Amino acid sequence: MLTTIEHARDRLFCGHGVYTGDGALLFATEEAGDEGHGVVGCHDPAQGYRRVGEFPTHGIGPHEMTTLQDGRTLVVANGGYVTSADAPGVKIDRDRMRPSLVLLDARGGRLLAEGRLPEPLWRLSLRHLAIGRGDLIAVAAQDEVT
Repeated sequence: MLTTIEHARDRLFCGHGVYTGDGALLFATEEAGDEGHGVVGCHDPAQGYRRVGEFPTHGIGPHEMTTLQDGRTLVVANGGYVTSADAPGVKIDRDRMRPSLVLLDARGGRLLAEGRLPEPLWRLSLRHLAIGRGDLIAVAAQDEVT
């Protein structure tokens, strides 16, 4: 079944989503407001993907999100920069980038862990994720120097 999910007011979808291990919720990465604060939007498939909540990603410009093998720990790659609401995909404020990788409890969004790149690498936007055996997290970064 094909379903279109409209973003909430003052939110922009950021490209990725993931279901909980039991399929009860769909989480989507979003930017909130002009500052690009990261948000996880929570949608209930049993209610036609109605938005049932949200919680912060504790970063700016989230991109990919996935779960660890337990199905309830979210891994979020916060890219670190804001995109333009008027021109989606256009990056603004790259001089203030602060990428991060966070682990969140999917049962309410509690921050479990956070990692940030050291200053020489702060212009590497964290974008894509893969989870390996033993919950080994691989992160792909995009160079935003130019």
